[in-house]
Amino acid sequence: MSTVTDAMDEIHAAQSLVQLIEITTHGGDTYSDKNAACAIGAACHAALDRLTAALAVLEKSNGGVA
Repeated sequence: MSTVTDAMDEIHAAQSLVQLIEITTHGGDTYSDKNAACAIGAACHAALDRLTAALAVLEKSNGGVA
């Protein structure tokens, strides 16, 4: 497996974890401090945007193969 493919696999795994955190915290359902939960959700959303951008760059450098 190539380095690019390995990196893409790692990014996909990180993306899944961040999505899970965002889903469980965005909106404050699982934390008593709604502001903290919203901040965590917003940070996760920003991290997802960065992971998605990194994945797009890697996919492009790998000939468009995910």
